[in-house]
Amino acid sequence: MSIFIRVIGEADGIPISIGDTYLAARRFKGFSAIYRETMSITKTLARFGIHDYMRETTRVIARNPSEEEVQHLRQSAMTPILAVESVDVDRDKRPIVYHETRFAGERVQFVVKRGD
Repeated sequence: MSIFIRVIGEADGIPISIGDTYLAARRFKGFSAIYRETMSITKTLARFGIHDYMRETTRVIARNPSEEEVQHLRQSAMTPILAVESVDVDRDKRPIVYHETRFAGERVQFVVKRGD
C-alpha cells in the first residue's frame, strides 16, 4: 500500500506541472495527517527521523500528454510534455520517495549542473 500525493504546480497562475508522489504506507504510518499539517514532504519526513535525503535517480523523457494531463496543464494535446521519474533515498540508500512529475514542455526549462 502507498501514500499518494498529487500537486499541480503553477507559475503566475498558469499550470506548469503535475506531480505525483508515492511513499510506503507501512514505513510512514501517519504521514498523511502530518503532511496536511506541514504541507511539506521534507518537514513531514523530518518527523520520521529523516532529516537528510538525496536524489538517487532521475529519468526524463518527452512524450505526448494524456487527456487528463492536457486538462490539468491546460495545453494542446499536440504539445509534448516532459515526464520526469525520480527516486529519493535516505542516507542508507533506502528508497523513501518515488516521484512522477509531468511538465508542460513549452513552459519549463531544465538546467543540470554537476554537484561538488
